[in-house]
Amino acid sequence: MEATDAEIEPWSHELSLSAAVMDQCRQRYLGDLLQALSTCLREIGTSAGTTPVEVRYERGWPEGGLFEQLQQNLARDRRYGHTTLGPHKADLIFSVAGSDVAEVYSRGQLKVLVCILKIVQSQHLAQTQGVTPLFLLDDLPAELDAESRDKVCWLLASLRAQVFITSIEQEALTPIARKQTKSHDLKMSLFHVKHGKIDAV
Repeated sequence: MEATDAEIEPWSHELSLSAAVMDQCRQRYLGDLLQALSTCLREIGTSAGTTPVEVRYERGWPEGGLFEQLQQNLARDRRYGHTTLGPHKADLIFSVAGSDVAEVYSRGQLKVLVCILKIVQSQHLAQTQGVTPLFLLDDLPAELDAESRDKVCWLLASLRAQVFITSIEQEALTPIARKQTKSHDLKMSLFHVKHGKIDAV
């Protein structure tokens, strides 16, 4: 049995209140995060040419009160079978000179950008909550040249976190990882995995 408009209204009201709080929290968090991201991108030079990466936060609904917009769009939401506005529709838009970053960056550059974003998030978590996360990176060398691998490994080593990195070719990553762990006085262990069997190297 389909809910009536009157039955849906209290839920829309609560969603609107929670959405406003969530939006404020996200904006505060992103303010700190994006500043650190911008600094990190400048330091290791991952921008395409000299044009910096721009990041825009979209909260998930147009300007104005969410409750009123939910009421106005209720018929559409019924047709779609889900709520089409709200904090669950929020997104981060990455662009370079007004173009989607995916249209400008190579696959390797995009991979470095994602790695940096995750690393900056972990730095923020460590600074604000005292928590250092565990990193799992599958086949990091794929699509990255030696310089990019070195940059990512340097950032990871600077976190002083536990990191697991897989690579199909040992020589593509091991020398770089050894250099960074040595420069940051960290311990590195190497394992070979084949047919489910793990052997220390």
